[in-house]
Parts: sequence; structure tokens; C-alpha cells
Amino acid sequence: MTVQKTSSTNFHFPVRPLESDRVLLVPFDFPTHGPPFVQVGKSHPEIFDYLPWGPFDAPDEFEAVYNTRIGSVPSSQLYASYSKGWRGNGHGNAEPHLDEHGNTFAGIIGYLNTDKEHGISEIGFGQVVTFPAFQKSHFTTHAVGLLELYAMDLPSRGGLGLRRLQWQAHADNARSVKAAERMGFQFEGILRWARVLPENKSGHVPTLKSSSGSSNLESSSGSEQAEAADEVVSELFAKKRPGRHSALLAICWDDWVDENLGGGGVRKKVVELMERQ
Repeated sequence: MTVQKTSSTNFHFPVRPLESDRVLLVPFDFPTHGPPFVQVGKSHPEIFDYLPWGPFDAPDEFEAVYNTRIGSVPSSQLYASYSKGWRGNGHGNAEPHLDEHGNTFAGIIGYLNTDKEHGISEIGFGQVVTFPAFQKSHFTTHAVGLLELYAMDLPSRGGLGLRRLQWQAHADNARSVKAAERMGFQFEGILRWARVLPENKSGHVPTLKSSSGSSNLESSSGSEQAEAADEVVSELFAKKRPGRHSALLAICWDDWVDENLGGGGVRKKVVELMERQ
């Protein structure tokens, strides 16, 4: 991981570009990265399937979300991820965005739910977004690994020295859970009804079951029991927007430390994955 000049943001911790031999992460700058991100989303709306927002018709729609939920929140920091040298496996209708050094914009990734006092952060924003042209390659391994190294390494090694780094994914997003486990995160459980989703997102629709748990209660049955159940659902979920169950995974400081020091050796595993891809 290359240490570079710190940037000025609202994040709880110092923010700077993070770099491996194949991937560069830079603090997200909306005028630079917002429009090309939206453009890729138009060509590949599936990248928003498990995100709590998007797709967007125009950059200003994304800007409103970014300013409200990310840019102004001290517990969050978004990065633009660039591929160094490799241009990917085709970009569809989206023209690839290059920086001044010829690196190709390949996705977004970041921290959220960061608690400085307790030494906790999370890799996410609903999903680590790697553009389709760079999926099934080394790219996500390097991008996630860079954030892991910066978060979990001791300050003496250039990191933040956090005690816990989390990963949450839509419980139905097996690909995201698998990616996290591959990068050393341990599955800790399912957080039921963890989020309310927009109406256009795939999730769980609020229903209640009978006392036997055998079937859903429907108002069409005309039973008093079903009507009472519908009243509960209507009051709790006025617009009946879908909900999300979240898979929770984490790496803790004792998982990260090398095995010869009594730890779980996750750091060594992450570095080895990055070196061989």
C-alpha cells in the first residue's frame, strides 16, 4: 500500500489515496466521478440491484444522494477506484473515464458506519461496486484489500489501527457474502429487517404468518385474524415498502494479527491474495 498526501474531507480519520501495483483508490470527487458513474449505471443498471439507491437518470439525482448520505456524513468516506494500466473487458455503451495518468475509472468503494471512539468501520455502501468490465478479475480483491490494510494495520504501519471492520450485504446477495469471506471476513449472522428499501428495490414484503407459522395471513380470507394482522402491517409499514435482511460479517483485530503473534493471520492472507492476482 502506497501512502500519499492526505485529502481534506469530513471523515473521522485522515483520508488519502491508497494504491497497489494494480489499483488506485482516490477520495471521491463528485464533479469528476459522479457523471461517469451515472453513465455506467445507465448502460448497466444491474449494478444497482442490491444498492439502497439508484439507478439515476442524471448526475444531479446522484448528487443529491451523495451530498445527503455520504459526502456530509463524518462516518462515511467514498473512494473512486481506478485500474492501473488494464482497461477492462469491454465497456458497453459507456465511454471509459481516464485520469491524467491514463488509469481507468472502474467503480466505487468506501467506508461507512465508522465509530472513531470504538475503533469500528465498515466496507460497503450497500455493495462494493465494481463496473462489469472489471468484474471476475483481480480488481475487487485489490480494492477491498487496500481498504482492509488501511483500516486494520497499526499506525506504525501506516494504518488506522481499528479494532473491528464490518461488511454488510443484502442477505440474498450471495456473491457479496462470498467475496467478503474470501477476503477474510467471518460470517456473524443475519440482521432481520435491518433496512427499509425504496419501492423499486428487491426485498422482503411485510407479511404476518398464522400462529402455526404455516401460511401468510391475507385480508382476502375475510377472517378477523387476517384483518387484525393486516392492521399491524399497515401501521408499521404505512407504504408497505420492502425491507432488507442483512448478512453481517467482520474482521476483528485478533483475526488480523499474524499467526506467529497469536492472531488469525487474515492480514497475511489478504496480502497473499493481492500479490498473486
